[in-house]
Amino acid sequence: MRYLVFLSGPQRGARVRIERDVVRIGRERTNDVALEDINSSRRHAELFLHEGAVYIRDLHSTNGTFVNGARVEEAKLSSGDQIEIGDTVLLFEERETKSVTRSVAFQEGTADEEAHQLRLDPRKSQYLNPTELAARPGAAERLALVYRFVSEIATVLAPAKLSEQVLESVFRTVRADRGFLMLVEPDGRLEPAAMRLRDPSAPAGELKVSRRMTERVLSTGEGILSSDTLHDGRFKDSQAFTATRVSSFICVPLKSGDRILGLLYVDTVGMTPPLGEDDLQLLTALALFAGAQMSNARLYSELLNAARYTDSILRCLRSGVIVTDNDGIVRQVNESACELLGMAEGDLTGKRFAAIETFAPLWRVMEETQRSGIPCERQEVVVTVAGTHVPIGISTSLLRDHENHVRGVVANFRNLSVIKKLSEQVRMSQHLAALGEMAAGIAHEVRNPLNSIRGFAQLLGESIRELRDSQKAAAAANYVDIIISEVDRMNQLVQDLLDFSRQRELTMMETDAARLVADVLREMDPELSGAGVTVESKLEPNLPPVMANAAKLKQVLVNLLKNALQAMTPPVAPPERARRLTVSVRPLEEAGHVHALEFSVSDTGVGMDEKTRSRLFEPFFTTRERGTGLGLAICRKIVEQHGGQIEADTQLGVGTTMRFTLPVR
Repeated sequence: MRYLVFLSGPQRGARVRIERDVVRIGRERTNDVALEDINSSRRHAELFLHEGAVYIRDLHSTNGTFVNGARVEEAKLSSGDQIEIGDTVLLFEERETKSVTRSVAFQEGTADEEAHQLRLDPRKSQYLNPTELAARPGAAERLALVYRFVSEIATVLAPAKLSEQVLESVFRTVRADRGFLMLVEPDGRLEPAAMRLRDPSAPAGELKVSRRMTERVLSTGEGILSSDTLHDGRFKDSQAFTATRVSSFICVPLKSGDRILGLLYVDTVGMTPPLGEDDLQLLTALALFAGAQMSNARLYSELLNAARYTDSILRCLRSGVIVTDNDGIVRQVNESACELLGMAEGDLTGKRFAAIETFAPLWRVMEETQRSGIPCERQEVVVTVAGTHVPIGISTSLLRDHENHVRGVVANFRNLSVIKKLSEQVRMSQHLAALGEMAAGIAHEVRNPLNSIRGFAQLLGESIRELRDSQKAAAAANYVDIIISEVDRMNQLVQDLLDFSRQRELTMMETDAARLVADVLREMDPELSGAGVTVESKLEPNLPPVMANAAKLKQVLVNLLKNALQAMTPPVAPPERARRLTVSVRPLEEAGHVHALEFSVSDTGVGMDEKTRSRLFEPFFTTRERGTGLGLAICRKIVEQHGGQIEADTQLGVGTTMRFTLPVR
């Protein structure tokens, strides 16, 4: 039987039985083993059988497939290997014999009790008593066998491999024809862990044993010897022994302290000399050593799994974790800590944290926790990473061992730059909301008197033009035109304020982006060509429609085109500078599907410095004498109402490109 056991990830503890020749693993639900792991690929890897062995093959995954920490394209798996896929760790477990068609089956016996059996308590084995051992004939040879057995299994810590090694060593120690090792599962069931035949060419099939015999060994904790099974009254009706002509057998428990982990069984078949009391003594001693080593192997496996589980958790954390000992030496860091601090793990681990000058603010917080014993919660410090000041939020606590002794300090920290930026955006949004409400109120109050002034100015102009003194009349009419022009400008400012402050929901419909851009360029052609601007249009064919309010989208494009024209017009730009305007629309794809359209307007104007670019979308910020500073703020508002984003890419002395995206239907 083959299994995949989840050691980490959301499915930790789950066990999947491998029953097919090809098993696919990945994030898609159609895989044989579906992972709840966003860092795994949709079809990440597959297991396949080849000449009786199991192999794993990476299916061109994004993050790769790892076996025991090494990245592989294809590799043969052994029981106990650990497979890393994304943030998930799987244990490959194989509980099959070398001949996968052989198995162990229980059968009941119905015979009466007879005294052809010898039972032995493992604690009474003479192999554990040096005085009694020295007095027995051939003791030195048997002690050498025990020593060799212990030497062969002492270094094996993988449970599945240990089971195989125990049987291998037993068959070199005791003359037996068949044997198996069974382990007690957490639910109390006995499951075969390893099986062996002395003759590898023996026909495949089931190894049948008496269930009553195994239950007796497990319940009493004593080994059983039957030296003449064919004539043993206890087993005279048991097909488990008569069908295969078992002549003798020994079954001994595998124990660790008072806990029975399983049992070891060997037998002889046909004319093979039967097993005797010395063999029972020897196997009882070997089983004690095997049980102790099996317990160690399980503990070691649990320790590895716990360490791997902890490592997986640390890798999944998006916040940084640093662990220092009582001497301030960095003992462990996770990947996020390395990314946040801009250093490799090897440059941090084993180093004295206080010696890294740029991270002194972090160490001061950790040192205070170590000195006072008081954890720190959410303290803010500033460190320098790659020449940039980075705000860091840090929490610390003492690291204690199982005896509650302080072994160091654990620090959990994260970069607060994004949070601070979002906080500033929230503050700005609140400020703009208040400003918008105020602007809307002022606009309504100002618009009415402006309309009256404009109306009376028009009447006054008409009256002046009727005067006889043409020279004075012309001058007066010119003054009136100036009044009307300024009133119109103030009206436009009021309209901009209203557009900026209104929170009305836009009516959206399918809009042909290419046709809308062409219409805008056609309407603005007299103004652009009159300024000597060369216009290049790059509209990719077969663009999908966008959900948009055509009037508002046209307002954004007109505003961007006018800004570009002004950036290329003297005295802003030198007269001899080439004036070229490029308008383009292109699709943005993700996973083979178009999810948005990108609009861009590029000019060859004077460009902007970083300070100007950073304030570009702020209301009332402008670099022009007669600008209101609301044009781009309104553009951003309209784009965001469409579910898109707008940004500027500029270089001083070269030009500016304004880009915004709109999602497709």
